[in-house]
Amino acid sequence: MLALSAGTVAGIYDGIRAIGQAINRDRAAAELSANMQQRIAAVTAAVSNRPAPTLVMLEWTDPMFAMGNWGPELVEAAGGNLLLGEKGEMSRAIEWKAVREADPDYLIIAPCGFGLERSMAESATLQTLPGWSELRAVASGNVAYADGNKFFNRSGVTIVETVEIIVEILHRWNSGASWRDRAWRPAAAVG
Repeated sequence: MLALSAGTVAGIYDGIRAIGQAINRDRAAAELSANMQQRIAAVTAAVSNRPAPTLVMLEWTDPMFAMGNWGPELVEAAGGNLLLGEKGEMSRAIEWKAVREADPDYLIIAPCGFGLERSMAESATLQTLPGWSELRAVASGNVAYADGNKFFNRSGVTIVETVEIIVEILHRWNSGASWRDRAWRPAAAVG
């Protein structure tokens, strides 16, 4: 039995190496980690000269939780500026007022344990919140619902895809294959 605990991207890579060592696949684990790092670095390089839009990522809606742990590092790698979340800190409960005060350029809703279709169902609840329609992200059509279960809430090899999804949402850039409608949808497509 191997206990893993990753609150950062470095911790995820450490976990991959620990698993590789435990199953006598050290080299394969090192290659996997290196490949993941290269793919993330390629995304970062592709958008490095673009302005970093502000973003709030919610990993739960009632009570409302702002994404933490490795999430802020993935947003940074995708060329975004995460508000209401800190690198390496646990996701935390926040008040709706904090989201309104942050007034981000983008809002991604990726509830823990919810696939894409279930995440989109949160739209009905969020639209009833006071000031929802006045948020910059809402008014600009920059709200996205995402598959939190597979891509945003797991500390594993899918962090590369998570970076690709975030960059696609924030910068309309993709690495060759769009994640739209497979892992995320804009709010305009809900309903």
